[in-house]
Amino acid sequence: MLHELKNIFKQAIINQKNNIKNVLVTVVDLNGSSYRKPGVRMLISSNNTSVGAVSGGCVEKEIIRRAQSVFNDNIAKIITYDGRYRLGCEGVLYILIEPLDITKHFRTLFLNAIENRESIKIDSYFITEDEAKGNYGSVITYNNQQQVAISNSFDIKQTKDKKVFSQELKPLFKLIIIGGEHDAVKLCEIAANLGWQIEVYTYIKDSKSKVDFPGSFSVKGTTPKP
Repeated sequence: MLHELKNIFKQAIINQKNNIKNVLVTVVDLNGSSYRKPGVRMLISSNNTSVGAVSGGCVEKEIIRRAQSVFNDNIAKIITYDGRYRLGCEGVLYILIEPLDITKHFRTLFLNAIENRESIKIDSYFITEDEAKGNYGSVITYNNQQQVAISNSFDIKQTKDKKVFSQELKPLFKLIIIGGEHDAVKLCEIAANLGWQIEVYTYIKDSKSKVDFPGSFSVKGTTPKP
């Protein structure tokens, strides 16, 4: 799921540069069954666009509608979605909606973790009530034990009596491609769609760039050793 979070943060950074607000949506608990399990996330932006999904499509419109108050007052909230009387779902989802603020420090820590292939831990604090507004939110902990909150307004010291959903996200699958021909490009496209971290090595006399390999993490020209 780390690749989903990476795509969410990437779009949130683009949105912030265009003065578009963002909220992060996380399924933190489930009573019964659902298309996807706790830990799935999506991004909702104030221009009514979204990235990712937390279900099979039946929940997302409702979440977008109920997320509008978070854009208005910048206060996180918990909502529930009861799918027991709807087609396809047989459970009750507990969903955290929180403001997403990506500072320069936030961005640096996350990108370093991706590049260094480190696991990250996310703790989300919540209660199992519907339309509960207050000090709820998520904190990311990195291998160097640095912590950063998803929302600048979340106070981690005020989490007494709250439930916590903890999730460890492992490093992305890594694929090394040697060669820069047509089949290598196609392989890169497939792996990128799966969210893999791709490194490409081409012959230095016919070197390529990341433009030639969309979705790649790095592309380097090198000379084979004898």
